[in-house]
Amino acid sequence: MKFPLLGLVRLTSDRYLNRGVGRGAVGTIVLLHDDAYEVEFSRLDGTTIDWFTVRPEDLELIADAPDANPLRRVG
Repeated sequence: MKFPLLGLVRLTSDRYLNRGVGRGAVGTIVLLHDDAYEVEFSRLDGTTIDWFTVRPEDLELIADAPDANPLRRVG
């Protein structure tokens, strides 16, 4: 599956625990690579935890557009 720029995604893996985020963490796609995505993960107050490259198999799309309701599940 291709994820859109600025799409809201959830981690489905604990592969990135060393970066401060684990399964269930929510982030925003900020850059598209050919075979991966740059994702920014933030706290509820909006401060950034970290941003880094994530494999597509470790992501689940939550909302496909910045103005989409993040509580609405896609798919």
